Amino acid sequence: MTTERHLDSEKGLLIGTKAPFINTSDVFEKKIDFSLLFKEYRGIFLDFSRGAW
Repeated sequence: MTTERHLDSEKGLLIGTKAPFINTSDVFEKKIDFSLLFKEYRGIFLDFSRGAW
């Protein structure tokens, strides 16, 4: 794990900050509820991609 605690810009979360609980949909329009996922799993891995393949 990195010890880096800053960002290059003033926008966004600091490294290591807990992500807020959100309700969203996946690429198949299936609803995702973080609070329900945490009842089943110990954590959630978020992978953000620009999608410019």
